[in-house]
Amino acid sequence: MESEGGEDLSWFWRGWYLSNWKYDVAVDKVEGSVVTISNRGQLVLPTPVKVRFKSGEKLRMTLPAETWMQKGTYTWTLESKAPIAEVIIDPDHMLPDG
Repeated sequence: MESEGGEDLSWFWRGWYLSNWKYDVAVDKVEGSVVTISNRGQLVLPTPVKVRFKSGEKLRMTLPAETWMQKGTYTWTLESKAPIAEVIIDPDHMLPDG
């Protein structure tokens, strides 16, 4: 899979097959246009995030698995200065959040 995809998938093998790790990602705080998200578990996965602004506008992005490998916290500064209504981790409910 790695050679065909051209991507290092060691995070996948280590987390799913070699260990019994849990995935637990949460929004810690939202201050203005800065969002702090942390991985409280050991399992790293690409993490989709949806931001909904009070204006109704929405923004989606996926944090790559590598986001969680160096440290368990990610601070995201949004370009938009519009007020944030909510930040949703895994808006499509596809991940095994513990």
